Amino acid sequence: MQVPVDVGMAPTEYVRRFEEVEWPVFDVCPICGAHARLQGHGSYSRNSLPDRETELVTPIHRLRCPVCHRTVSLLPSFLLPFFQHTARFVVKSLLGKVKSYRELLRFHWRRFLANANRVLAFLRDLDMRERLPEDGKERAMKLLGSIETSGLEMFSMLFQKHYHRGFMADSSYLPQKPE
Repeated sequence: MQVPVDVGMAPTEYVRRFEEVEWPVFDVCPICGAHARLQGHGSYSRNSLPDRETELVTPIHRLRCPVCHRTVSLLPSFLLPFFQHTARFVVKSLLGKVKSYRELLRFHWRRFLANANRVLAFLRDLDMRERLPEDGKERAMKLLGSIETSGLEMFSMLFQKHYHRGFMADSSYLPQKPE
């Protein structure tokens, strides 16, 4: 299971200062619900792409539940679950603010449009009250702009905690909610 965590750093700084990060303490397992402190369980590396020219090998901190023995990965909020590109790169490329590859952009558009209604519902819950255009692409651009201005990493983290999936998740994949 991946749990988003606000590390308060940009990707390159996070990679450089990984050993200094103060990780949150979990006294309840998000998988089994046991009231037991999760213990550090090392880390693994994952590629992350904050822009077209930079590739980072990003360490991901892991915890282990002493009851169910399952692991929890603490995913920095600038990353999206199952994506190499950072949340900021994905949103900025969809908004046309950074250059992306055509096929990658199509893939990101398909994913975002498949989740647009859920994103809108979440933004409405966060008190976004402005009217949106009827046209699908214009509507999506407005939603992306709202995500960007509301604080992208915080939005991504809150969305994932609420829906148990990222805002760019494959719509055919519905993860099981913890019992």
